[in-house]
Amino acid sequence: MVNQNQQIVDKAIMTKLSKYLIVVILVSCCAAAVFYTQYYQPRKKFSELAKSNQSSISDSEWRDACHDCIRWENHHDSYLILIEKGNDTSIPYLIRGLNRMEDSHMCTKEHCIEALETISGKDYGDDIHSWKTWYSQQ
Repeated sequence: MVNQNQQIVDKAIMTKLSKYLIVVILVSCCAAAVFYTQYYQPRKKFSELAKSNQSSISDSEWRDACHDCIRWENHHDSYLILIEKGNDTSIPYLIRGLNRMEDSHMCTKEHCIEALETISGKDYGDDIHSWKTWYSQQ
């Protein structure tokens, strides 16, 4: 009787562990998919554009690649390109990027600010509150 009860308990524990394992696997797959689509693919596309014949790449293609790269993380070269090829659609990406920056990203931060100033014609420096206020009034 005790052995049969122990078997029932063991089976219940294994069933519960199996469910947890399935959840862990599903969460891991979702995290991998997000990483692949939001981080790896945009950087790969940017790298391929940078290696290709750059005169055949439209400003729109460059902008889209830069926007994809800086959507979730600061990408130094994207800010450099947006200084030249950015437009009004770049501004929310740039403001979000500036908002994420710390002092340790001084060079990247300067490029982001330069892109914002070049596109907008405004000069708020690294004052993120002023940039957000200005953009919300557009």
